[in-house]
Amino acid sequence: MCRMTIRRLDAVPSDDGNNQMPNVQDTTSIELDIRRLSAGYRGRGNVLDDISLHFTGPGLYRLDAPNGTGKSTLFEVLSGFLPVRGGDMSLNGAPLTPARQLQHVTLVRTQPQLVPYMTVRDNVLLCASRFGSDLSAALGRAREFGLAPHMRKIPSELSTGTLRKAWLVCALQSDRPVLLLDEPFDGLDAEASDLLIDWMTSLSRNRLVILITHIVPQGLRTVGAGDAHA
Repeated sequence: MCRMTIRRLDAVPSDDGNNQMPNVQDTTSIELDIRRLSAGYRGRGNVLDDISLHFTGPGLYRLDAPNGTGKSTLFEVLSGFLPVRGGDMSLNGAPLTPARQLQHVTLVRTQPQLVPYMTVRDNVLLCASRFGSDLSAALGRAREFGLAPHMRKIPSELSTGTLRKAWLVCALQSDRPVLLLDEPFDGLDAEASDLLIDWMTSLSRNRLVILITHIVPQGLRTVGAGDAHA
């Protein structure tokens, strides 16, 4: 049996206080409950076996556990891409069915999944339109992440770091209440990591944002923890 730890995170205030945000959250709570969950891949045994976790949001959390214990698999189950073999999941007291997963959960995988034949600009606009985001705001976010020189390029023409930035700008347009991010800081420079921290912190004011990350950037700090067993 391994132990998964839920660590609550927050942004580290800068010395001059410029990046401090009002600690005000949406009054609507988000409760994600996982009870005795088992899951695995076709033709293999269980990767997750009898795991129970509880997240209370809005808030920003890190799911911490040793490598190979099923953190990414859990994200695949929560987002509906991998079926459950046993146990159950609920969101705000109602069963988290496949239909509700599509409506309420967004998974941002480590591997970028942009439309390969579309430019960065068109990918950003496509995702903004899909999630009902303001198009000009989405393009502005892309410029903040240094994508202005790359907007007319297709994904295969981008460096690894630039591709990661484009993927995050696209995926985080989602308006769904639960966001799952698998290693979001991989391949990002310090400036992009700081921008991502600010963005995730802002989103966590009214969403449940859960991260898998092996290295916590200096801009984040742990403010609380709780245990669950798998």
